[in-house]
Amino acid sequence: MKKFLLCILSVCLCLFPFSACNETGEETNSVSEEKETYAVQDLSFEKNTDLEVGGGMVSFRAAGKSKELSEYKIAWAADGERLKDYKYLASYTTERDVYYYEIPYFIYIPQEAEQIVVESYKSGELIDKATVDISNLKRSEKLFEFQVISDLQLDDTSTLKHERAKTAFSQIKEFSPETAGIFIVGDMTDHGHENEYQEMNSIIDEVYGENKPYIECIIGNHESNDGQSYSDLMKLYQKYTGHDKSYFSVEIEGLKFIALGSVKASSEGVGVRCELGTEQINWLEQELAAAGNETTFVFLHQPLKDTVSGSLSDLNQTWDGLNESEVARLRTIFKKHPNAALFTGHTHWHLESERAALIGNGSDANFFNTASVGYLWQGTGAGEEYDGSQGLFVEVYRDYVVVRGREFQFNQWLTSAQFVFSRI
Repeated sequence: MKKFLLCILSVCLCLFPFSACNETGEETNSVSEEKETYAVQDLSFEKNTDLEVGGGMVSFRAAGKSKELSEYKIAWAADGERLKDYKYLASYTTERDVYYYEIPYFIYIPQEAEQIVVESYKSGELIDKATVDISNLKRSEKLFEFQVISDLQLDDTSTLKHERAKTAFSQIKEFSPETAGIFIVGDMTDHGHENEYQEMNSIIDEVYGENKPYIECIIGNHESNDGQSYSDLMKLYQKYTGHDKSYFSVEIEGLKFIALGSVKASSEGVGVRCELGTEQINWLEQELAAAGNETTFVFLHQPLKDTVSGSLSDLNQTWDGLNESEVARLRTIFKKHPNAALFTGHTHWHLESERAALIGNGSDANFFNTASVGYLWQGTGAGEEYDGSQGLFVEVYRDYVVVRGREFQFNQWLTSAQFVFSRI
């Protein structure tokens, strides 16, 4: 009878192997003996994309004493400890025997992450943990970095917005002391008043002193939100940015940076939306063509419909910002340039909301929501308030670009807003 049972068990193990990784990272098909421990079993990580630093599959079996546990939490780790600067990747109740968590191909695996850890919890208390090594990922040479923020909406009545702007610039200085530049994608001011431009400059002076980094300001709807004519708002814009047009391009580290902006004021029939006009769109097409297949960064305050959070029609979101004909032409142009990245603000939607980024993956450009420094928004339709203050850190590597979401108010990286796309 014993021989018969052993034979049946052997057949079952052959028919239903559990795929895991051994200490060298090679895939095996053996079932580990269940150990009487609170740590999960057979924890493994397998890449599911050619881009080494993006995405992968995490799998593990339940802990031997899983019935005594309440929750498993997955996180980035180093030296066996969770990286406290990042939120958890995922959490699960202890109801299954086998667990799979797929990290999307466009989610960046942080440079600091040497391991993935799965922590075991009992009634909210950390009891045990298991780790799998990911330190051998092939990473590219980092060339330079810059930041993208938007919607400071400074005025002379809100101390909260003032402090949030100061915190954002302070963290940029701390985490990117050698930044190649800071791009503010519109709504620097709340009303387009001169004293609001001056307030922004005073905050930058306070944080940086005489060693200010390169800063560019892209025009937003709030730069013309108090009845000014377009010529009036452009006088102030030129005075504080040096640009006599709402659109321009600059070159940084050999790459093209393109700013777009409305050619009409809010008071001239466009409201909170923008109008680029045929001349500007033709100019953009020429600029992108001149860049060829090289990576190009584009900035526009208002997003294109159905690109990023706040502009999604299937969620009835209403904060897209251009007319249908201009959107159609821009989408056609961008589709020809899969190495382009468009950064847009305006919606204030937080960076962990649905589709904060739309990655083209070689068939389209890449689109990024910049959230807001002043205040955040979320939800369907017109949206609702969300607590926080956020922006983006962009790192340019030889083979790929990383776009990292930062929560300034809580001094933390946003785990699900760490994006990567290949430089094709």
